Amino acid sequence: MSPAQAKWPYLQEFRQKNKVFKQKQVDNYNKRHRVQVHSPLPITTQVWITSEDQPVEGRVVELADTPRSYVIKTPTGQVQRNRHHLNTVPEHTSQSEDQVNSRDNGGATSSNETPTIDHSPPTTQRHKSPIITRSRSGTRTYRPDYKATRQYFKRGHPT
Repeated sequence: MSPAQAKWPYLQEFRQKNKVFKQKQVDNYNKRHRVQVHSPLPITTQVWITSEDQPVEGRVVELADTPRSYVIKTPTGQVQRNRHHLNTVPEHTSQSEDQVNSRDNGGATSSNETPTIDHSPPTTQRHKSPIITRSRSGTRTYRPDYKATRQYFKRGHPT
């Protein structure tokens, strides 16, 4: 029997353990690098390209030859980008005249309309709180307020 035809008694066991080991490597790599699974983009989807200095809007023209990549048509021409650099543009829904009229009538809506929700951030004042961080050993540390300290010493308080 030649060495190329040699049969290992533990070959099946080795292949199974090796498969489990490689899957564990893949899982650890994905966890360490915070890999995210993005959904595929259909053709003609409106997207933002975030890899540029300024985000550029474009439209998906076709799938590229490389995995997870798309050809995007932009105002300056066609570019190829990976799915990681593409964000879908939210669809702009136009408000019907009924919704606009209901706001003019004091916000009263009829039973077949859905009320609109204001998503603007609340206008509350923030209280200044000390910045708490943790050292390498886990001890809490409070970052000093340098501005208040300088004002304290400027007023002529003894050191």
